[in-house]
Amino acid sequence: VVRVVIIGSDGDEVFPLSHGTGFAVTPTRIVTNAHVIQQALQDDTLRIGIVPSEGEEATYGRPIAVSPRNDLALIELTGSLRLPPLTIAGNASRTDGEVIAVGYP
Repeated sequence: VVRVVIIGSDGDEVFPLSHGTGFAVTPTRIVTNAHVIQQALQDDTLRIGIVPSEGEEATYGRPIAVSPRNDLALIELTGSLRLPPLTIAGNASRTDGEVIAVGYP
């Protein structure tokens, strides 16, 4: 799980404008909600930052696919950071179960 941060700049300083969550589906691609990056899609001066849960390294990303209808976006990392993909279902169950979604702490 990663934090997706929309970053602005006033020339000398960079600053966060908003943030949301995402998860790695490949070592270089992140899925997040489309509404999380909407501001960056509308303003090409803003950047999309990706911060792993450890918070030690960070990189930038660029949107490669966006579905406003499904509120999903696929982001490709532009730096050298590589992330372990999240396992969606390691052992598929044939019974319905309870599902809980929690945002970034």
